[in-house]
Amino acid sequence: FKMDFVALFNNILNYSLGNNTRDFLIALLVFFVSIIVLNLFRKWGVWTLKKIADYTKNKYDNFLADAIQKVGWPFYIIFSLFVAAQFLNLDPQFTKYFYLFVFLVFFYYALHILQTVVDFWFFRIKERADEGDEDYVQLGKFVRALFKWVLWFIAILLILQYFGIKISAILTGLGVGSVVIAFALQNILLDIFSFVSIYLDQPFVVGDFIVVADESGAVKKIGIRSTRIISLKGEEMIISNRKLLDNIIHNYKKTIKRRKTFDLYLAEETSGEKLREMLDAIKNIIKAEDSAEFERAHFSDIKDQAYVFEVVYFVNSNDYNKYMDVQQNINFKIKEALDIMGVKLAKS
Repeated sequence: FKMDFVALFNNILNYSLGNNTRDFLIALLVFFVSIIVLNLFRKWGVWTLKKIADYTKNKYDNFLADAIQKVGWPFYIIFSLFVAAQFLNLDPQFTKYFYLFVFLVFFYYALHILQTVVDFWFFRIKERADEGDEDYVQLGKFVRALFKWVLWFIAILLILQYFGIKISAILTGLGVGSVVIAFALQNILLDIFSFVSIYLDQPFVVGDFIVVADESGAVKKIGIRSTRIISLKGEEMIISNRKLLDNIIHNYKKTIKRRKTFDLYLAEETSGEKLREMLDAIKNIIKAEDSAEFERAHFSDIKDQAYVFEVVYFVNSNDYNKYMDVQQNINFKIKEALDIMGVKLAKS
């Protein structure tokens, strides 16, 4: 991109002679008015957002104020020059490079603002991360760096295209290279994308009791590639995020109440009166339990050597231990009722 700057300056000076004094005065006035308006907008915007921040608990107000303050005085000068230049006739060659310079300045400050958005997201992740848990922090750093490099790469491609260089070959080569890299790292990338999905959708969080396929336990840690689960037996299970999302996840931490269904087989010698008494006893036992919600109890079937009761109730708790305690209390009381009435269970 060789150019004779002296000749360019002479062309600008010569071509500018086509502008009269009135054109220059208007352009100068527009330049100063633009600077004043932009500065007033900046000060008013920051002041307003800080006032709002005093009455709100969220951090979005401070974030917007920081984003506005990222725009420095060079932006206001270049933008004002750009606006003022619209009122003058300038040399086309000069205009071409001037617009490129304006684009770079605009892009630089746009990058700063977008980086502020990423930083805001990054620090929110850092606040949510458990003490000593570096996975979220490392993900945030990676996204920040990747975001910055991608934006600058796009800017370089736009500049090359601006100068008439065909970028299709470059994009084709990058596309082929990206496919090869993605194919080689597909398992790792799938785990990372699964982690992002877990982070955004939050089907479970640390501390939740979940059941996935044949495995169950409390979530200990959600990492970039895998999730650690403490099973009921006490061992730590490490399951890849991809495999987790490929299965149905039962999250019992979000359960409001648990349903319990069971069948009771009574011996064939049990009289009709005893069957009715036992059915009423089961209903009363469940209704008397504080954390239980009776649904139904029926004499549902007659087998060759047994009479079958079908019983359904709910436990109003998402705590699995509480659920088992209530179920145990009900079972003990049903056994006591069987002993008192002299009713025997059918042989299995």
